[in-house]
Amino acid sequence: MEHTVIVRETYGIFRALELALGLSYEQVRRYREASKQELSGASLNTHRRYRIASCLFRFLEDYERGAISYPEMLARMYELEPAIAAHMDRQAPQHARRIKVEKRRLKIEEIIEATSVVTGVDAEDIKGPSRKRHIAQARQIAIWIAYRMRADLSLPVIGRHFGGRDHSTVLHAVRKVDRDEQLKAIALRVLSANGWRLP
Repeated sequence: MEHTVIVRETYGIFRALELALGLSYEQVRRYREASKQELSGASLNTHRRYRIASCLFRFLEDYERGAISYPEMLARMYELEPAIAAHMDRQAPQHARRIKVEKRRLKIEEIIEATSVVTGVDAEDIKGPSRKRHIAQARQIAIWIAYRMRADLSLPVIGRHFGGRDHSTVLHAVRKVDRDEQLKAIALRVLSANGWRLP
């Protein structure tokens, strides 16, 4: 079921890119395969337009063949979004349709599960009352990631996802990971393993 949903989302992004750039996937494919001689008459703006489209479609291709994760594919698209917007404004402001791929907000449960996989600490223990050092550290890492990735959530809201902990506990965990290079390295490993990037 999950694969079907993702494929539909991917198809929607394909269509959004085609509409925004005014180029079909087939046109971009032909551009990639064209020789330098065939492209010699194209303007600089045309080359720029096709290169941007080619990069975006390649991200989708990489995802479809399993080379990158879905979150990583979206993150790469966000990085290119300013270039797309600037291109659209320059070339056809009256018809421009800027691409706004809405970033899916991570669920705290996803962050806890991802932290559990990397640290080897059970997700229920991360949310539970245990104060054992390795469990507390895994919990602090998950809280730090939640705090960094979900800036829309208040400290008390984040705390509720971790066994009803209060805002001071959340703040302590964030500061602890910020100061501890080893814990921060593990937190960054959790992010990297899932294709997540800090905003």
